[in-house]
Amino acid sequence: MKLSNLIIENVEVELEDAFDDLEKDIQKLDLDAPETEAIGLTLAGVALSFGEISRLLGKFVNLISKIPGFKSLSGDRLIAFGEKFHHKIIGAFEKVIKLAGVKDTTKAHKAAELLHMAVVALLLYKGVGGMAGKFAKGKFAGATFKGVLNAIKSNELGVFLKDAFASI
Repeated sequence: MKLSNLIIENVEVELEDAFDDLEKDIQKLDLDAPETEAIGLTLAGVALSFGEISRLLGKFVNLISKIPGFKSLSGDRLIAFGEKFHHKIIGAFEKVIKLAGVKDTTKAHKAAELLHMAVVALLLYKGVGGMAGKFAKGKFAGATFKGVLNAIKSNELGVFLKDAFASI
């Protein structure tokens, strides 16, 4: 037997074992548990709003740079990163929309922005309930984190709506 065949067989066995282990781990998880849903929604909210989070942090750093002693700080790279990340997210939505059959690039881009904001709005809706639940249980750090994410999503939606109405 050739060495390459042995290596391929060994890799196949290791992959099968890894997938079996992953399947067992997934079966152990209670995916219907509210905690699992909340973690997933929070991670999705952070991922979809990360561009906006980066831009806001960059603006904050630029604000701090006006204070004597902090003049050397600059948030411009964070702002540029936020813009780049936002365009990557919109690009991912555009690819899905084009796969669905939209041929016009301009229409696909507008539809991607609308879909992105619809998802952000749904995550904001779910996030408000999660924040209230955490406050009710006395988990103030988690509630504050959710509140900050909700504020960022609200800002994103506000800017989007303002730009949408300005273009009419």
